[in-house]
Amino acid sequence: MKTKSIILAVLMFVSTQFFGQITKTRPFTDVPYTNNIMTIEFTVLDINFDKQLVAFKHVFELNTTYDESGEIYEKPCNCHYSGMKDSLAGVILGVYDLKNQQYLKTFTIYNPTYDKSDCYDYKTSKQKLDSAKLFFRQNGLDITKKPKPLPFIAGQFEIEGVKFTYTNQKGDLDSMFTVSKLFATKNNKTEIYRVNQEDRYYMASGGKTEYIAAYKQGDKIVFLSIFNYISNSAGDTDCETYQFSPIFKLQYIK
Repeated sequence: MKTKSIILAVLMFVSTQFFGQITKTRPFTDVPYTNNIMTIEFTVLDINFDKQLVAFKHVFELNTTYDESGEIYEKPCNCHYSGMKDSLAGVILGVYDLKNQQYLKTFTIYNPTYDKSDCYDYKTSKQKLDSAKLFFRQNGLDITKKPKPLPFIAGQFEIEGVKFTYTNQKGDLDSMFTVSKLFATKNNKTEIYRVNQEDRYYMASGGKTEYIAAYKQGDKIVFLSIFNYISNSAGDTDCETYQFSPIFKLQYIK
């Protein structure tokens, strides 16, 4: 009986992943590091489609923050990190778990900060980098691969006769969610993935999810998106968060 229950659970998961529409509810801050940032570079270093893991590199600068009177409250400082073109930027390396739709592990290699006392020295950065590389190897990720992104252009992406598009819709003030839907169209238009993204609707503020790239291996495909939040409220700042979809199989899209 136990074996039958396990088989049934696996079949239900596969059916949901390949045939049904998957829904993910995300909190406003969905990363284990700050989203109060301006991205300089976000790079997918490798995708292990079998283990459903993504290795990535995120280079970004902290946003300058302002108080309610419009005066500067905090601004990023220059840590003079070696090899960085942007003197204010920091670097995160990490692994994203596609199956569970969450960040598995992140490593701050160069710490972006508002306070010089929080800057990393060479020894600390080297230790963090070595730990990250070891974690990548342990999880079957080769960060030298850097798979080529297949970009969304004008809000859509098409491959092997399947066109992918997406929409965003604001929820009500009580729910504070922005709903993003990803559609696949071959013979029929089918919603395959939905994100209920916690949002903030203050003073005409708000965000939206934009799909920016796809990554394909064989018949499997995964999507990269970014949630951009624009704040028009005094004392608040813009935010952005990078997110990945689950893996989909093109052969199951009708």
